[in-house]
Amino acid sequence: MKAKLYTLLASILTILIAYGSLYSGEQNVLKHVLISDKVIHAFSYLILTLSWLIVFNEKLKNKTQVLLLAIVIVTYGIILEVFQEILTNVRTAEFGDIIANSVGVLIAVLIFTIFKNKRMLIK
Repeated sequence: MKAKLYTLLASILTILIAYGSLYSGEQNVLKHVLISDKVIHAFSYLILTLSWLIVFNEKLKNKTQVLLLAIVIVTYGIILEVFQEILTNVRTAEFGDIIANSVGVLIAVLIFTIFKNKRMLIK
């Protein structure tokens, strides 16, 4: 039951990030937020990556598999940046966003690795 809940939550986060990345609505929404949009990108991808790492925790037997999942999530972020450029009229792809997303993924992998090595992960 927990596995299905974790998968549902990770899926919802994935969809919300896609929606937030591709939504062409009012662009002034983030201007009222007191933190950089790069911090928001990094935090979003940190949470997204941790959620999928928890979903696949039992199946991730080595560092290569963790790295592969991280690469998939970074690629997802790159694809969303490209789609921003192509599919929206007001959003543009930014290399800085890709870097911020990647930093969030890297931090998540480090956190996951530390907790997994200490066997403190949710099961």
